[in-house]
Amino acid sequence: MAQGICANGLGRVENFEFVNRPQEEEDMAIVKKPPESVSRSLHLEQPVSALLDDYARFVDCTPDYVANFALRKTLARDPDYKKWKAGQNGTPAGKRGASPQQSGKPS
Repeated sequence: MAQGICANGLGRVENFEFVNRPQEEEDMAIVKKPPESVSRSLHLEQPVSALLDDYARFVDCTPDYVANFALRKTLARDPDYKKWKAGQNGTPAGKRGASPQQSGKPS
């Protein structure tokens, strides 16, 4: 780091340091590109659809944004999903998970 002395315009002389940052750090954007969106068709229960629309109006966002946010947060906090996902690493794609009938969960 280089050092220097500068008058701050208020009659004071202050010491300062030049901080050299790597060039790539200076070029990084603060706002990052959002993930790619894909179109999907889902069937929601009528009360859930109404709740989604109502909440989107409340936060002044689109229903798509609210659904993405809610799913991302909810699924990221599910401990059973985290365990299942961790067990999927290294498993061949054709062998992943049981069919819905075998797992005992409704499809």
